[in-house]
Amino acid sequence: MGNEKYYENFRTNLKLLREYHGMTLRELGEKIGCTPQYIHVLESYSHKFPPIEKLIKIAGALDTTPGRLLDVNHEEITDITRRLVVEYFLPKK
Repeated sequence: MGNEKYYENFRTNLKLLREYHGMTLRELGEKIGCTPQYIHVLESYSHKFPPIEKLIKIAGALDTTPGRLLDVNHEEITDITRRLVVEYFLPKK
């Protein structure tokens, strides 16, 4: 898997989890101390990962781990896939 696939996975996972938690770009930005525009760039077309400190904050705000934000392969997103991805990411209670 090339780096582009990791970036794509991160962008997709970030957006799915943010939407699952019902957060706007602004709300997530406020939780981690950045602008909504920064979150938009990360979700839409970023070709690099945020600094590790931000990645940890993002994961915490989305109730997951940094590793889980980076490691799921998404070929096609459907409603069923969305539910499965969210189940995978959410901590087991």
